[in-house]
Amino acid sequence: MNIEQVIQLVNNEGITYEGDLRHYFRVIWQSENVDVPYHNLRHMLHVLWHTHRGLVSTGISPIEIRKTLIAAIFHDYNHPGKLGNDADNIEIAVQGLRNNILPEDAVHMEDIVTCIKATQFPHIQGEFPINAKILRDVDVASTLNNVWMQTVLFGLGKEFGKTPNEMLKMQLVFLPLLKFETIWAQKEYGPLVKKRIKEVQKMIDCLSI
Repeated sequence: MNIEQVIQLVNNEGITYEGDLRHYFRVIWQSENVDVPYHNLRHMLHVLWHTHRGLVSTGISPIEIRKTLIAAIFHDYNHPGKLGNDADNIEIAVQGLRNNILPEDAVHMEDIVTCIKATQFPHIQGEFPINAKILRDVDVASTLNNVWMQTVLFGLGKEFGKTPNEMLKMQLVFLPLLKFETIWAQKEYGPLVKKRIKEVQKMIDCLSI
């Protein structure tokens, strides 16, 4: 089945993982960060969607996909929407998950937490399983998505306390340093880096900044 909508993924209509994510979707729908400038509902669902794509293409087992998707949908739960210590944001997300995890998923809690912690930025050192690395790769690839201008330059910029122009210039520093840990992400996002750098340079020239 061709999955074209987030709700289809939440319902697991493609039967690519165990169970469904209906409970967790209802939880994040009411989270405190649904409408913050960047780390909002769109971001959480965007990461969920692309993490699923990466996991399925890698051939990971249905239960591992489920665990990782729970981590993806919760990785920024109740994010304050402002610049701060990301370790604190991770703890907020983990606590939110602990408060809302289904009994059948509780046995996998630590595996799910490992995946969430993989998204802490700057990235923490240590060995992470491939499913956690896919989630991490997706989470840092926002500048490479088609709608990056609004979400990154204006949304993330507002959370950072930076102007869109400042955020645009920052991409020339961030993008060349962007490295992906999984083969899937290297193929998916790698070719887009140089294209985006050229686009940013053209935008800077056009805006004379």
